[in-house]
Amino acid sequence: MDDLPSIPDLLHDATFQGLQWQLHERSLRVFFESLRRPVDDSDAADSPIELRFVNVTQLAFFSAPANDTVRPSEVDFQSQLENSEVTAWEECFAEAVLYLDSQVAQLEWDLACHRKWIYQGDDTPPNQLCAIITLLPLNFSDGSLKESVFVMCDSIQPMSEGKPLSLERWRSQYQAWWENWRETVEEDPDIPADDDEDDESWKSGDGSLQEEIVLGGSSEFDEAHYAPPRKAAFRVAANDVPPEILAPIEAYHVGLLEGEWQKVRHAAPRLDEPEGLSEEELAEAYLNDGLGSWSYIRQVDTWWREGERACVVVRGMEHTMPEDDDPAEDCETVIAYGLRHFEGRWIIWSSSQGWPEFGSAPELYEEPEWKKEWD
Repeated sequence: MDDLPSIPDLLHDATFQGLQWQLHERSLRVFFESLRRPVDDSDAADSPIELRFVNVTQLAFFSAPANDTVRPSEVDFQSQLENSEVTAWEECFAEAVLYLDSQVAQLEWDLACHRKWIYQGDDTPPNQLCAIITLLPLNFSDGSLKESVFVMCDSIQPMSEGKPLSLERWRSQYQAWWENWRETVEEDPDIPADDDEDDESWKSGDGSLQEEIVLGGSSEFDEAHYAPPRKAAFRVAANDVPPEILAPIEAYHVGLLEGEWQKVRHAAPRLDEPEGLSEEELAEAYLNDGLGSWSYIRQVDTWWREGERACVVVRGMEHTMPEDDDPAEDCETVIAYGLRHFEGRWIIWSSSQGWPEFGSAPELYEEPEWKKEWD
């Protein structure tokens, strides 16, 4: 099936509903509740989607801390891991993401903190499909785990009510769901809609118009043309963080401020995106991450490294550009970066951000000298 790469998109906002491992057939059946609506009277779009993984040669469960600030050595995986056996996954409900031949998911597997093998065949034929299903954690508390399923197989067959489901049929059901969502939005006076939007963007089923309508449009200010304060993006006092671990964080913030998008991408690569993106495409992607804000890093709060994983927590000031009637503002911020060792260098893998003013990050006991820059 040549269009297998479209399956993860069709599972947007899907809920994992369990799996069944059939050793004698080397078949894995995985069930999802997904966004579908009937397109005619013969449809059974209310039933779960089944993905049948055919000729499985490897099957394993793996996990890691959901919060990248948590050291793997601090987690007792054996006692905490609930889904270490197949039976525990047979009725397991959680929002999930499917990856197919994904570099992102492959690195998660390569650097997994805990693995539980269910099946390993004598050999793995070349050109097999690598599929990884990740259950999204309910929260990112210190004790929360991110759990995944690793599968090597020959092919995947979508099913509905025990019958094969073509991707064309599935796609039409998915698009019908979005069309119905659009009608609901248009009928709800509490949700602003833009009548000038092209209807075809809804039929693509990618949710882009949904996001724009929910957010209620955009500001008169454009991140690409806004000039944030011309201060050093990264200036920290002497510390004991290895330079190679701190390097991607510095490059990321300097690149964002200076508009050096290849530098930003090298520091925080999106491994599943194509290599040939233009400067304009990279700028749009990374500026969207900041949502109209830029952070100026001034100190390292804490850090650790264990094997191929590391975490650095930094502190500084976040500048947010004006929006509508709200003026620009500066606010102390704390950012925790999860890093991974990849192809001989350290890269930013994840981040979480908080603000002492709002209680989502710890306050300092004394006012730091560097805050005087913003007086």
